[in-house]
Amino acid sequence: TMLEKTIRKIPFEKTDGIVQNSEGIKLIPSNMELGAFEKGIASLINRERILSDYIKQIRDDYDYIIIDCQPSVEILTINALTAADSVIIPVQTHYLSLKGMTQLLDTIDKIRVVLNPKLKIDGVLLTLANMQTRLARSTVDTLRNIDILYTPEAKNGGDSLALSIVKKYLPEDLEIKSRHFPMSNDSVEKVQVWENVSSEIVSDVKSGKDVGFVTLGDPMIYSTYVYVMERLMEDIEVETIPGISSFSNIASNHNYPLVMDTDPLMVIPCTMEEEKIDEALEKYDCFVLMKVYKRINTILEKLEKHDLIDHAILVSNSSQEEEEVITNLRDYKIDDKISYFSTILVNKNRNTR
Repeated sequence: TMLEKTIRKIPFEKTDGIVQNSEGIKLIPSNMELGAFEKGIASLINRERILSDYIKQIRDDYDYIIIDCQPSVEILTINALTAADSVIIPVQTHYLSLKGMTQLLDTIDKIRVVLNPKLKIDGVLLTLANMQTRLARSTVDTLRNIDILYTPEAKNGGDSLALSIVKKYLPEDLEIKSRHFPMSNDSVEKVQVWENVSSEIVSDVKSGKDVGFVTLGDPMIYSTYVYVMERLMEDIEVETIPGISSFSNIASNHNYPLVMDTDPLMVIPCTMEEEKIDEALEKYDCFVLMKVYKRINTILEKLEKHDLIDHAILVSNSSQEEEEVITNLRDYKIDDKISYFSTILVNKNRNTR
């Protein structure tokens, strides 16, 4: 192949290996041997620059060279990104595609530092979007048309986790307004914040701006967004784009079925009264235990008491770099407070040990 000739420094004509179709487009086809080639160069020094070395010899003959990459970030993809001037990222309007895009953007950042400082992102190409569905239309419109984005902060002046997740997808000129939503039992303070933020959003919308509010998980499940939404609906039109709840994400990521057949699913906030938690654990088979971070030891004791400890999985910071997964809760010892973003799934019909 041309890459093998490049590695071995075998002389070749610029037209070697190139075919031309009926439309005048020149192609360099590959075959199944490319997979074996990738394994064969794993131990080579400077293996990331093989494609770049080849393209340098032919690039003056072309206005554009397009490199079609495989969907996984392996050595051939790294070769392509090292050789390229810019990259266009195709992405479906789907949560898992966006998650994969985050990993690709991290790889691009690393390649800029080590291999190709001039590499730039020309854009994101939305693909396989069914524009007849409300979700696809909403996703596309939000990505392209938003003027202002509100993001919640758990600590005043602190970082917004929701913002950190979506930041790489946002236009550079987007105005971001981070607002502190207190995590306290002071209902008067919380209501005042909801009123203030809602009034500010209404003012922005009435001034002609398209405004968004980003939140974690699904916006209709234990989300501060609901309190803001209810106030906004009195004055402006509100469209809510559905998200993926933490427990759905955890269940799918770890192949842990939540419910089957006629089983009911109980979603229990662990801030509720202890006797109600005990009643639910005794009566039902399938649970989601949310807001466990402050009462984790109490909850573990209850799982032990109701003989559920071997049927439970605990996940903190799901789908983030610092994700922690505990399947053996019987031997799990809590020395410090666990993450605020921690959830326990329980299915009596599943054994996690």
